[in-house]
Amino acid sequence: MVSRKSESSLKAGRVIALVIGTVCLLAGTGAAIYGAWVLSKAKASSDWPTVPGVVVSSEVRTSHSSGRDGSSTTYHADVVYEYTVDGENYSADRVWFGQYGSSSRSEAASTVRDYPAGKQVEVHYSPDDPETAVLEAGATWSSYMVLGIGLVIGLGGAGALAAGVFALRPEKAQPPAAARNPYEAPPSDQQV
Repeated sequence: MVSRKSESSLKAGRVIALVIGTVCLLAGTGAAIYGAWVLSKAKASSDWPTVPGVVVSSEVRTSHSSGRDGSSTTYHADVVYEYTVDGENYSADRVWFGQYGSSSRSEAASTVRDYPAGKQVEVHYSPDDPETAVLEAGATWSSYMVLGIGLVIGLGGAGALAAGVFALRPEKAQPPAAARNPYEAPPSDQQV
């Protein structure tokens, strides 16, 4: 028999698992959808037409954040370039799909060194939306990153939801041994 205190603990655990599972499933799904978009654009960019362009600014941007675990610094390669498609001038800042900030300043600095202001570049642009452009076409490991993280978080959320719905249900109470039919097999977890 389950006591009232342990029954209320089971209910609280179930509610927590359901809430956390729902939040993780939604966040993971959103991240996976965005990650799939990034990956599809990265793969498609290999076949996009190109036009000449010029880098107009290139610098390492630093952002700081602080939280319970202390502070952190993230470095971003901010490379802005201009190009012209069918007489229209465009400006973009994506070097490759999956370009994110990093805790490594050297990674951002390397990208800035590769694309200094004034450099002539080949710009790959989407024929359906010329504002969407990239300097380095194709998928890289970072193109898969958000999709992968989203799937892991989403699957973790689905697991927590399943735990909240199924695994944390209180067990059905068994009738006392004396009240059972003596010819009926005992429950599998009890001996005769």
